[in-house]
Amino acid sequence: MSPLLFFFLVLPLLLESKAKAIEAGDNCSLITHQITGKIGGVINYSSRLGKEQKVAMEMAVEDYFRSSCSKQLTLQLEDSGGDSSRVASATTELISSKQVQSIMGAMTAQETGLFSEVDMNMKNIPIISLTSPAITPPSMAHQLPYFLQMSSHITLHMQCIVDIVGHFKWRKVTALYEHKNGFSAYSGIITLLSDKLKVVNSEISYHSDLSSLFRNKYGSKYPEEEEYSNPSIFALRAYDATWAIARAMEKSQGKITSNELSGNILSSNFEGLSGTMRFENNVLWQSPSFQIINVVGNSYRVMAVWSPKFGFSQSEEKYNGATANGSLKNLGPVYWPGGMPSTNPRGWAISDADIPLKIGVPAMGAFKQFVRVTFDQTQNATCVTGFTINVFEAVVKRLPYNLPYVLVPFYGTYDEMVEQVYRNGLDAAVGDTEIMADRFQYVEFSQPYVDSGLVMVVTQKAETSHATWMLKTFTKKLWLLMIAMHVFIGLLVWLIERGNNTEFDGIGTMLWFSVFPKGSPLAFDISEATLKVIESGELRQLEELLSSSNCTSRTTSIDTSSLGLEPFAGLFILSGTIAAFGSLVAIFRLGRNVHILSYIQTELTRRRIWRWASLQLSRKSSTKETSSTQAC
Repeated sequence: MSPLLFFFLVLPLLLESKAKAIEAGDNCSLITHQITGKIGGVINYSSRLGKEQKVAMEMAVEDYFRSSCSKQLTLQLEDSGGDSSRVASATTELISSKQVQSIMGAMTAQETGLFSEVDMNMKNIPIISLTSPAITPPSMAHQLPYFLQMSSHITLHMQCIVDIVGHFKWRKVTALYEHKNGFSAYSGIITLLSDKLKVVNSEISYHSDLSSLFRNKYGSKYPEEEEYSNPSIFALRAYDATWAIARAMEKSQGKITSNELSGNILSSNFEGLSGTMRFENNVLWQSPSFQIINVVGNSYRVMAVWSPKFGFSQSEEKYNGATANGSLKNLGPVYWPGGMPSTNPRGWAISDADIPLKIGVPAMGAFKQFVRVTFDQTQNATCVTGFTINVFEAVVKRLPYNLPYVLVPFYGTYDEMVEQVYRNGLDAAVGDTEIMADRFQYVEFSQPYVDSGLVMVVTQKAETSHATWMLKTFTKKLWLLMIAMHVFIGLLVWLIERGNNTEFDGIGTMLWFSVFPKGSPLAFDISEATLKVIESGELRQLEELLSSSNCTSRTTSIDTSSLGLEPFAGLFILSGTIAAFGSLVAIFRLGRNVHILSYIQTELTRRRIWRWASLQLSRKSSTKETSSTQAC
């Protein structure tokens, strides 16, 4: 390109820039009220994050001056060096010596609360924290009414990591972190991450603290990697924090007071570089969102966006109940190093080259259907079979990784086998081992694969009235048989006792009625695989194979709502036999009594006839004697 052509191309741009500068100067001359305020900042000059924040704060002051002609707005910065004591001294220097109206920087609520006990002026000045908090005591809002939290809570970052680990079901995690990163001053960040990982049944198996010297050495060897780097979210928030303080000062008329300045900052509501600037309860209102990127070679691709409210989503514009399902399954493949897109890392697993796990099985168990240990002479090997072994093999097939193992027969008691697992003599034990309190103190048990037989008895509201509920106790046949037996026995008793007992006056008075080691990652995986075997119906098939040769098929159905004749058949047979024998005795006695009564009746009749005949003869004889006497 010729110099002449370049001159004509650049000349219009220079003239337009000059015109805008003159116009801005004219506008500034018309403004009578200008901001006269001082903004303080405490940052770490030695960290990259501090350098980004320093540049962002300076740019914010310059940009705000161009938009509002605020020549009296100054920025006072102090270097903390990443040391809490220097943060306190730098803050005191800004408040006492340089008379700043507001401070922003890398100070936490705990540090500010501690420093305010020494310097009471710190309680009366707005302080904006650019550090992500880990723990925010609830009393800080009353102790520091002018303390504002600009960064998101560090637990949200931890939750995003935990959701990714839980999605891929990684049981062990290696954590690499930088101790002095300027991101958070919380020293127990690894402990916090470990507690969060326990929710998804994962743990940190190894962690390493990368020294800050690594970044310095890396930057000296590869300067091109740092030359064109973009500012981080923390630099953008430092820029927006500076604008929020400047806008709050502009709203103040006359002398700027801490109460008025803090109220103006809290009432901020504008779109900044990092998002919407608005506060609720002294904390930034907008919830953060994190991009999940997939690094592929020297490039990367954005897979999803994670937010605390919706989980994983394809984009920030689709945060709604219809599209944000909280899962990575429908967000495309993940390209892993050294593998195909469909091959996900299995996480913690046992290599095939490692020594297989020694799984102990009870060789002297009482129930051979569960575990049977035999010796095959043809193959010269010990064979372990049974229902428990079949279930264990089905569970191992459901694991997301390969699990090499060998079954070792254990010739001892169940307690001794559990003790061997506790003392690392065995890696695990499989069998019909009962879960007991004393065993649970030393080892972990997986999900039981057989029902325990325990039930819970609860009250149930009666569906019928209280007057007829007892009629549902027995079936109709049983009720009829009971009535017949009562009548029959009652008649028999009446028949036997009617001649001797005067109380039996009639039939109406007789009807009446009277083992894994503690902390083993296999425990959860085996339990999860066991549940899959149970839910898939495979365990039911194994149970049917176990019980098909030992149980006969049912030919009769049992009515569980009412009792029938079968439970009382023996009782009725016994009582019926006794009643029948009693009836025979009663009939025999009745027959004998009838014979005696007939004899008595015959004798009485005969005697009555003789008495009548004698009476008649005596009457006739007396009549004859009377007649003869009269004749004389």
